[in-house]
Amino acid sequence: MAETDKEFRVLKNAICSAFAEVRFPGNRPEDIVEISTPSESERLAPLFAGKKWEDWVDNPIGMFAPHPFCGGLMFLTPEAFRYYLPILLLACT
Repeated sequence: MAETDKEFRVLKNAICSAFAEVRFPGNRPEDIVEISTPSESERLAPLFAGKKWEDWVDNPIGMFAPHPFCGGLMFLTPEAFRYYLPILLLACT
C-alpha cells in the first residue's frame, strides 16, 4: 500500500472522528442558508437539504456534483457550516 493511501486513511478517520458528534442542522432552507437573498437560498439550500455528510465519506466530491457550490459556503448558517465542514475537508484531500 502506498504511504499516501495510508496517510489519507489516517486523515479521513481523524476528520470523521472529530466531527462525529456534530448535529445535523435540519432540512429547512433557513437551517442551512443564512437568509441573505431569496435567490441564494433557493440555489444553495437544495444542495445540502437532506444530505448527511457521513453518507458521502467515500465520495466527497459526489455530494456536490453536478452543482458546484463555489462561493456558497459563506452563506451557510454557522450550524450548517460546522456540520458540512468535514465533507468539505475530505473533498480537498
